[in-house]
Amino acid sequence: MSNHDKTVAEATKLCDQGMVALAEFMAERTKKAARTKPANPVPGPTTGNEEAENDFPTPPGGFLQMPQTFGDDFVVTDYLIDGILQRGFCYSLTAQTGTGKTVMGLRKAAHVAIGRPLGNLEVERGKVLYLAGENPEDVKMRWFGLTREMGIDPKQTDVIFIFGAMHLSKTRGRIEREIVAARVKLALIVVDTAAAFFEGDNDNDNVQAGNHARALRSLRHLPGNPTVLVLCHPTKNAKDINEMVPRGGGAFLNEVDGNIGAVKNADGAVVASSVGKFRGPEFPALHFALKTITDHPRLLNSKGRHMPTVICELISYGEVARREEKAVSDDIKVLRFIDANPGKSLTDIATGTGWNGAPATIKSKVNRIITKLIKGTLLLRDPLSEQLVITADGQKSLNRLNSTVSLAVAPSFQLPSK
Repeated sequence: MSNHDKTVAEATKLCDQGMVALAEFMAERTKKAARTKPANPVPGPTTGNEEAENDFPTPPGGFLQMPQTFGDDFVVTDYLIDGILQRGFCYSLTAQTGTGKTVMGLRKAAHVAIGRPLGNLEVERGKVLYLAGENPEDVKMRWFGLTREMGIDPKQTDVIFIFGAMHLSKTRGRIEREIVAARVKLALIVVDTAAAFFEGDNDNDNVQAGNHARALRSLRHLPGNPTVLVLCHPTKNAKDINEMVPRGGGAFLNEVDGNIGAVKNADGAVVASSVGKFRGPEFPALHFALKTITDHPRLLNSKGRHMPTVICELISYGEVARREEKAVSDDIKVLRFIDANPGKSLTDIATGTGWNGAPATIKSKVNRIITKLIKGTLLLRDPLSEQLVITADGQKSLNRLNSTVSLAVAPSFQLPSK
């Protein structure tokens, strides 16, 4: 055997011995591990969110629900306001400032507190917690007005108020302890508004908005399995009802069970319907009329003058139709006045219509009608003179209306006498 062959043979022998030794070592290690390993191993403590029991507590009975117990804990939800708000659900009510979010929230709170139907909608009676964070004094004035209008003593209702904006992350525990101590079972919680209780620095940020919505949604776990209704602002330039979704880039909307949008029509009525998302069957639009209260005895200032406040009341579809018909009539009146009196100012138009009411109120009404007519391409505002000018479409509409009136009042044709 050559020296080369001898070297290869020795190397092969050493490799074989090494592999045998390694195999024996691994076998012994496996036996040792088997002797020390428990029969039913339980994973040891882990790090990060997996061991955050306070944040994500283990459900009773563990995380896994076996098929044999599926549905045993399921409870069919009841409606708090029939066909609209379900118990234990979280909803948002979204509208621009001045539309009537607060008065609609107070109206629902009052009906739940006394169990009075809202129009033809049944309402389950229960206690209400109203978080008045945005403008507490305004809420008090409106509550005075609404309770008198409904024949309710505000000191004898089942509506509990919390006044002032706050961070619920720092007050939630104390509020819950007070609720438990008072043995209160809640049916409804109204949050007025989401912005007043926001703890971040940008309510249009997806992450912050989502976290905020989850915090408000968690209020439904307070005693009584209450419904949560959060009053929200939409994005700055939202106008139409299909744009009335909460700020937050969709993150806030994702965390609620349904959103109700509300806008004010040209006739001054407020229409509310489901927008963007609604779990369960969608409901027919609700219509509210805003009403000013000017003579409440508790709303006297230091000079003895009555301070006005606003409430809302649900109106029927018949009343909605009547208001829409009147709105069309008002549109025609303004259009005809501008046609007969070109170059007149907004104040002149408000005076010339002959409507009764406070000048500021009439002027605001005329301004809404003009905005509507411009949007409908019946009017335009001259870019140089700023004067209102009737468009070709507007003139055609007037001509058609005038022709209709002329035919209606024309004397009947007399047949020649024999």
